[in-house]
Amino acid sequence: MKNTVTPRLRTHHHRRRGAITIEMLLTSPILLISVIGIFELGNLVAGTNQVVLSARNGALAASSGTSTNVQAAVNDTLLQAGISTTDVNVTTAFSATAATVTVTVPLQNTCPDFLKTFGFSLSGKTFNTTATMPLNP
Repeated sequence: MKNTVTPRLRTHHHRRRGAITIEMLLTSPILLISVIGIFELGNLVAGTNQVVLSARNGALAASSGTSTNVQAAVNDTLLQAGISTTDVNVTTAFSATAATVTVTVPLQNTCPDFLKTFGFSLSGKTFNTTATMPLNP
C-alpha cells in the first residue's frame, strides 16, 4: 500500500507552517532584546564592581600617604579592568581617623551601550561609590 497524504491534510500542514513562521517573526525580536539585555546587565554589574574596587584602592592609597596617589590608584584599577577614565571624577576627604574616596563614573564607560538601538540608553547616567579606610599612622 502506498502512503499518501490527502489534499486536505496537506493544506493543513501548509497553513501550520505559515503560522509557525509568523510566530517566529513575532517572538524573535523579543528574544533578541532579552539576550542582549542580559548580556549588557552582566557587563554593567562587572563594571560597577570594578568601580567599587577602584574606590577601595583609592581610599587605601589616601590612607597610607598623600592624596596625590589617589587619582593614579583609581585610574590604574579602572584601566586594568578595561574601563575608560574619561569623565571620571575622584573626590578625597580626610577626617581625624579615616580617608574617604568617592568615585563617579559614567555608566557608558563601564559597558557597551547595546540597548541604545532599542531606546534604552545608559548615556547621561553615572555610578557613584564611596570607600573609607582608616588612616595609617
